[in-house]
Amino acid sequence: MDFYSKTGPMALGSRLRRLSERLTDQAGAIYALYGNDLQPKWFPVFYVLAEGGERSITDIAVDIGHSHASVSQIAGELAEKGYIKEKKGKNDARKRFIALTQKGKALAAAMQAQYEDVRTAVEQTMKEANHDLWRAIEDWEFLLDRKDLLGRVQDVRRAREAKRLRIVDFRPEHAKAFRDLNERWISTYFKMEEPDYRSLDHPQEYILDKGGHIFMALLDDKPVGTVALIPMAAQSAAKAAAQGAESAAPHGAMSAAPHGAMSAAPHGAMSAAPHGAMSTAPHGAMSAAPHGAKSVVADGAAADVVAADGARSAESAAAAAPQAPDTHELAKMAVSPEAQGLGIGWLLGQAAIERARTLHLRRIYLESNTLLKPAISLYYKLGFQRIVGQPSPYERANIQMELVL
Repeated sequence: MDFYSKTGPMALGSRLRRLSERLTDQAGAIYALYGNDLQPKWFPVFYVLAEGGERSITDIAVDIGHSHASVSQIAGELAEKGYIKEKKGKNDARKRFIALTQKGKALAAAMQAQYEDVRTAVEQTMKEANHDLWRAIEDWEFLLDRKDLLGRVQDVRRAREAKRLRIVDFRPEHAKAFRDLNERWISTYFKMEEPDYRSLDHPQEYILDKGGHIFMALLDDKPVGTVALIPMAAQSAAKAAAQGAESAAPHGAMSAAPHGAMSAAPHGAMSAAPHGAMSTAPHGAMSAAPHGAKSVVADGAAADVVAADGARSAESAAAAAPQAPDTHELAKMAVSPEAQGLGIGWLLGQAAIERARTLHLRRIYLESNTLLKPAISLYYKLGFQRIVGQPSPYERANIQMELVL
């Protein structure tokens, strides 16, 4: 068994190239047999001119499937032999036209017998073969036009890898992977900030305890991707509480001013101040209030995280999207670079959407950045549509999207 039989499809291009080289060598010998000095590589251009008369370089390239540069080079070599001449276009002097010279026309006439003999020999060979080579080539060209070989191999690879892939709910042992996947992806496109670290270091407190969900993609039980589904209403409340705690009152105390202030009500309760009113304290500042107040502030400060897909967590979403208990934000999507190309982002998105339907949510909201073209394309594929909301307070988000369920 030879190399090509052993390697099969992997050597398809090499085998076709070997066949092409073999036929080209034989073509050279056939030209010599009939006393022609035409080179096999010149034949497509020469034949088009012999059959159709004067043509432009561009038109010939399109007809025979060669590049413009290749046809120009062949035209130059045929011109040196005296078989063709160049002409300027009648309506556009910049366009190059070529045509056969008298010498070229004489050669074309002399080659008629050669054409007939070669055609007859090829037809006889076809009858001896078990398959029609021309039809097989046409079939392959048609199929590869619909989807190239690379795309077909990618599909097969994804299907095979999918058997090793699982989407599961977050467990405590996934905490480090959740953080590492997001940090790696955020740092690739943006700059990590302190609120990012706090949120990623405490997913239980900032996401799950608020009624959110985190999904992990496992490839052979190794975490390679993640995404979160975060309640918008809960995050909005956390944000407002955090902003109230950041007022100008003495350190550790609650301000009595109505604007954005928190009442002395139990943990997490908000005053009747306008929703979303912000204090002048630095973003993310934490008071020295009792433990419960600190927790609320941390929630608001940490909600600014940018996920791998460019979507930020619910703090920024709360500033730009309508608040409703039946709305969650899709955020913190990250896929390991080593596992990309397996459709993991699609599977994570589908898992989040299915969970949202189970929870009877009305919509899923997200914010992202158009710099992340693959992510934006994925969101559209999942059914999200672009919306226009209030301007985001963060520069890294420049697109808002929603999926109405």
